[in-house]
Amino acid sequence: MLYLFVTAYENGISLVKSAVVGIKESGNFEDLLKEALSNELFLEDKLVKVDLQCNDSSAWHPVLNGLTENLEACFQLKAQHVHFTISHSISIPNELSNEGSSAFNFMMTQQRLKKLPPLYNSQFRNDLLYNDFLKILQERKLGWLNDNHLTIGHSFICRVTDLVWYLDPHLGKLEKRGLKLPKIIAKLPVYASESHYNLYHDTTKHKKIEISREKLESFVKALILSIQQPWTRLLHWEEVIKDIDDLIKIAQEYANYFQGVNNRMRTIHTSLVPVRNGRDDITVEDIEAVDLYPSQYEFLAQLLRESNDYDLLNIDHLLPPKPQNIYLFFQNICADLKYFF
Repeated sequence: MLYLFVTAYENGISLVKSAVVGIKESGNFEDLLKEALSNELFLEDKLVKVDLQCNDSSAWHPVLNGLTENLEACFQLKAQHVHFTISHSISIPNELSNEGSSAFNFMMTQQRLKKLPPLYNSQFRNDLLYNDFLKILQERKLGWLNDNHLTIGHSFICRVTDLVWYLDPHLGKLEKRGLKLPKIIAKLPVYASESHYNLYHDTTKHKKIEISREKLESFVKALILSIQQPWTRLLHWEEVIKDIDDLIKIAQEYANYFQGVNNRMRTIHTSLVPVRNGRDDITVEDIEAVDLYPSQYEFLAQLLRESNDYDLLNIDHLLPPKPQNIYLFFQNICADLKYFF
């Protein structure tokens, strides 16, 4: 077995960095790259540059045969670190391969290619969600022009998956209110198998953080910024953008539900009218008379002596001013007369 440090970059974005990978010497560098990226490897129309770093040396040495070179080279040269640099390949169409083809024409052809951001190294469940959504876009042959896949494209996918990840533990609550995920999200492999991406929320012992209206609305606002960009008006994006718009509406409706709950609770807390009926929703206790009682209850005892049987008495003016003392007052309440409380 060979054990090597592996680093891989695609278009300047790190896929894996200095990861220790074990592999048999009989394989080649493509096998090593697949092992490092957990088999999430799409090399169609891409160039891969391979460099080695040997023990006790900071110099990098290019592997001329690239991915097809046998890993025995690492053993023979005592290599310890392998660096993969992945970039989009240059495929020259037949009509541009003639002697009269210009670099300008070729450059313009490249600018017309639709591209997607690279996959994440799926070590975490949120990375898996990102990769699954990216693969759906890839299956639909969608992408961005002029290298916008590394900026606005990457930002769009992150904003979609950030919102889905935040909603993921609470999908059952959404369904109870008739809010269902749009098709493009419902077709993600994990949801298709009736599971969840954020398994950490339910399977680990930690304080469950309840969903917040403010945070939910922040994810919604960020995603709205993406779908308001000009590229979303293109015809081939129409179906996806419609589903994402539905996702935004679902999240916004759930946020509005939270706002309604907050408003109702605020009304209850500020109202002078009790929430419960003062005559029906009560518990009656029969308090027996005692010979000795604390002096703080003397005013209560005097009030009872001066009252007729079955009179309703208001003792608010007898209560301590501090809320914490009110609890103790009722916990130890007593007098030298029997009464109902």
